[in-house]
Amino acid sequence: MRLGDLGSRNGVYVRISRPEPVFPGDLFLVGHHLLRLENLPPGGREQELDGDSTRLFGTPMQPAWGRLTLIGVGGAEAEVHCLRAPQIVFGRELGDIIFPTDPFVSWQHAQLAMELRGDAMTVLLTDLRSANGTYLRIRGDVILQPGDMFRVGDQIFRVRMH
Repeated sequence: MRLGDLGSRNGVYVRISRPEPVFPGDLFLVGHHLLRLENLPPGGREQELDGDSTRLFGTPMQPAWGRLTLIGVGGAEAEVHCLRAPQIVFGRELGDIIFPTDPFVSWQHAQLAMELRGDAMTVLLTDLRSANGTYLRIRGDVILQPGDMFRVGDQIFRVRMH
């Protein structure tokens, strides 16, 4: 069975069953939380040293490889997280980014993993056997198998073939 989005405003999301590559601009759902992976904005990196080699004062941090934006109702950017560790875990009780008040998020729900191979960066989204699944917005058409689940708005569908 083939599934496609016909240009809907909110998109169509497929429940992932294995690690899936994600790219800047991709949206995914962890519980009721809509998240967007983004590249760092041009000013998001450490500023260059000035003429006399003075660095701006601040807390030392690992360089970020990307950022994650929590999207609120109406498309408002609710929170922005700089992604610094190669693995980011989402959960209700345990993780790097937690959603303690969302009953649809498992204690340890999903993971984003960044891997560098030379100059190429790959980011994978993995569901950590969560009860309610992790959903990735589709790009183009996808092929669904019996048992696969997808989400349109607040409705979740399971593919069954007789």
